[in-house]
Amino acid sequence: MDSSNSRRLISEAGRLRDQPLLPLPSASSASSPASLGGAIQTVLPPPQNVRDIPEKRYVRAVLARYLWLPDTPSQSSRHDRRLAQSLFGRGVPLLVVEAALLLATTRRVMREPWLAPLPRVRGIVFFAFPLHPPGKPGIERAEHLFKVDVPMLFLQGPRDSLATPGLLQPIIKKLGERATLHMVAGADHSFKVLKSSGRTDKDVLEEISTTAAGWMREQILKSATS
Repeated sequence: MDSSNSRRLISEAGRLRDQPLLPLPSASSASSPASLGGAIQTVLPPPQNVRDIPEKRYVRAVLARYLWLPDTPSQSSRHDRRLAQSLFGRGVPLLVVEAALLLATTRRVMREPWLAPLPRVRGIVFFAFPLHPPGKPGIERAEHLFKVDVPMLFLQGPRDSLATPGLLQPIIKKLGERATLHMVAGADHSFKVLKSSGRTDKDVLEEISTTAAGWMREQILKSATS
């Protein structure tokens, strides 16, 4: 597909072409001003006041970009804000956030309407499945899981205030062979661990990424041989 057709499809897909791009910390790799990345800025928005620290500006930029995308809520939630803060704390460049949002949204809005939802899906990985709101234990959010007919991997932490282990584990058991639970020792909902554990964020990220990658490979192999 040539670049002119790509731009036409993106324009027809929705509001993508007219949305302001996130101001990013590194220069765009766009080959020409006409490309999708050509309007990417290179610095964070200027501070609104002396208390407008980089973290606040980063979070504001991420949430603004998210809300501009098609098929997203009209306003962000506290969970969206916490995720953006976590991304900042872990040093995730805005460039990565921008690319992920654009790729996910473009894929969604440009899918052929006659295709079945999520074609060729071999499995689903849940990174800290939010079983219930903080301080309000319940299992209603898990009801739809029993309608899922593909393998599922749940990466959870025992200190997760949004998924009490005592409530989640029986659900995993009822799901049977479709579900696999991997508990990340000492982790909370953001996969943060206590300093007393002797582990770092890098250690935890390596564990969950390695576990997820290994599980994905296993599902691909099963699918290929079935």
